[in-house]
Amino acid sequence: MEGRQETENVCTNQRMQIDWNQVNWFQVKHQVERMQQKIFRDAQTDNFRSENKLQRLLVKSLSARLLAVRLVTEINTGRNTPGIDGFLYRTDREKVSLVESLRFKNYKPNL
Repeated sequence: MEGRQETENVCTNQRMQIDWNQVNWFQVKHQVERMQQKIFRDAQTDNFRSENKLQRLLVKSLSARLLAVRLVTEINTGRNTPGIDGFLYRTDREKVSLVESLRFKNYKPNL
């Protein structure tokens, strides 16, 4: 499954640590863009079932969560403004914990 890289090791069933500085941001952005392009193509061809599956996959993917946190905490102009939780995420450890906390178990895309 493309774009779906979990942080679990299948053999030991333990979580691997994400090193924020070692993330290949080019690859992460490329994976998210490819998934978004597939969703767009399915929407254009009225392939709603595949579109919904891909939307769920994108929301749950590690790449999408990493890119979202990076955009909000490093790239956007509002990166120095606390969010709704009133907290600024400045250190790499804080950003990784934010990525890990973004889990959408019961996500249903808009139809």
